[in-house]
Amino acid sequence: MRRIIRKSIRAFRRGGLRALSLAAQRKLRIARRNRVYAEWAARYDLLTHADRAEIRRKIDAFESRPLISVLMPVYNVEERFLREAIDSVRAQLYTNWELCIADDRSPSPHVRRVLEEYAAADERIRVVYREENGHISAASNSALAIVRGE
Repeated sequence: MRRIIRKSIRAFRRGGLRALSLAAQRKLRIARRNRVYAEWAARYDLLTHADRAEIRRKIDAFESRPLISVLMPVYNVEERFLREAIDSVRAQLYTNWELCIADDRSPSPHVRRVLEEYAAADERIRVVYREENGHISAASNSALAIVRGE
């Protein structure tokens, strides 16, 4: 709540009531969009246990199971979002993947801690730590450099 109040005061100081009103309208649009998506996902974006079992059976029947490499450049991401992104890859039904993460010299210590934790827990997760910040292109290229997949 304090954060909202501080942001509101900053918006008001920057542009008066108009800026405050526009910022509030933008936040409401985002909240509405998120609510609509959450309702859609709850209704349509669910796999049942039977669906998952059928998908796994089909995957098991594949003649070829190529290693799929997923690239993830990261920089100073909030811990919650970093964990959600990694957990999302780990939750895939197709299991022959590798997650190649390049940390673009994040200043926040939690980033390295989380990446080390996941890399130790799952051998499919590979991490490279960049010596200098090179932004998304350089970080993506660093992640690409450790790819083993097809």
